[in-house]
Amino acid sequence: MSNITSNALDVYFDELQRFSQLLSKQEEYDTAVAAANGDKAARDTMIQSNLRLVLMVAKKYQNYSLDWAEIIQEGNTGLMHAVDKFDPERGCRFSTYAVWWIRNNIEQYIMNHSRTIRIPIHVTRVYKQILKASSELGLDVDTNEGITKIAQELKISPRKVLNILGHYFNEGSLDKEIHSGDNLLATLKDLVAAEVDCQPDIRYEKCDYYEYMDALLEYLPVRSQNIIRLRFGFKGQDPMSLQAIAQLMDISRERVRQIIRNGLSQVREQLCANDLVKEDFDFEADAILPQLCD
Repeated sequence: MSNITSNALDVYFDELQRFSQLLSKQEEYDTAVAAANGDKAARDTMIQSNLRLVLMVAKKYQNYSLDWAEIIQEGNTGLMHAVDKFDPERGCRFSTYAVWWIRNNIEQYIMNHSRTIRIPIHVTRVYKQILKASSELGLDVDTNEGITKIAQELKISPRKVLNILGHYFNEGSLDKEIHSGDNLLATLKDLVAAEVDCQPDIRYEKCDYYEYMDALLEYLPVRSQNIIRLRFGFKGQDPMSLQAIAQLMDISRERVRQIIRNGLSQVREQLCANDLVKEDFDFEADAILPQLCD
């Protein structure tokens, strides 16, 4: 697909209505199999039938200072990667798989074009979580006590907090004042913390994490899926303890623990098998996954 310019957006939307026809589950499977076997027409069909998915994801980012047309184009590139990587034999619907690629491509583009020095997206996400925790708890990131309490709040190590802050302290103090003429507007810390609150789609929210995890769980046996979903607390549900799950499933607590560990191990294998970017998953997993088996 050729590059989309802002002036061509209306034309693009018209073409979207003409060519982006949704496929049934069977049509999607047949087309995906043909595309995986090198059928260029089938690949084009997979792309065209999912352009609306790109638009749906891209709409969440249209308020950024970047060209929305470029954001859509980045989403389209992510869609193409998803088509090329998708394995229809896994039993997962393509849209579930493609959303991660589309969102990741868009967020990488935003991060790379919003900063002079490029910092990995997963580092920026956790950095914003650190600033939000600092603001909400009234803690100073310049003190050992503040670092320790923030680490406890985010369930990561103090060393990890320091490492992430190190990426940003090299560029300027968080307390650097932002002026407009003679008027003090805010500090850098204030602006970034406000960005976290006003632009929730760019931060690494647990709902995005769970959505991606939910797609990966489809590769597991049904019982393993259900147990892990209960332990995580998917779709707004409260996470359940190992003992509560054991009673619900009528198995031992130790068996629940084993199923969770084995299931998460298989999920990690899928990350590698599908050649996905692991850093977002692994970074958050460092804080969350150990708790699931305690």
